[in-house]
Amino acid sequence: MPRNNRATPRAERVDGLLDVAEQLLLERGYADSTVTEVARRAGVAPNAVHWYFPDKDALLAAVLTRVFAREEALLERVDGSGDPVGRLLAALRKLERYRRLSSVVHERAVHSPAVEAFHQRFHAWLTDLLDAALEQRLPAGEPERSLAKEVVAAVLENALAHAQGAQPFERVVRFAIDRVSVAPTPGAARSG
Repeated sequence: MPRNNRATPRAERVDGLLDVAEQLLLERGYADSTVTEVARRAGVAPNAVHWYFPDKDALLAAVLTRVFAREEALLERVDGSGDPVGRLLAALRKLERYRRLSSVVHERAVHSPAVEAFHQRFHAWLTDLLDAALEQRLPAGEPERSLAKEVVAAVLENALAHAQGAQPFERVVRFAIDRVSVAPTPGAARSG
């Protein structure tokens, strides 16, 4: 019989559920994870999970929001390199173990405001990192900076959503950044 956790502070109960849900999502993926299994592993009734998270999408969004906040804070404290490309790659390395949930986020975002909110926040953060990575190579006034950012963002999005290809993830991202941000040769004609 599930235990009664009323004596446990709310934040601890939520953290415990998120710990269990995160582990389950990493083990089984979204499709094979259930709120009932989260409750069972946490030792609570399924209704207790629904008290905090109305549905599985809300639970997914809460797990990913917490992971993202934790990794973002860690990156802020640890990364003092001043290398924006290195910072972007470090951020992506930290989130690598959650890659298989990337396609789930895209799929579920159209059905869930909670997942969509997480997705938008994550993209804004990634865009800021990417903008900083391109800033030294393509200053803000550079006409092709916006296009370069879109190209690299598409490469990142694809790399996050799919299994590792023949080349290491970091090499693909660095290659994309290097190629789209090559300064034009003085006097060279630009293609439009």
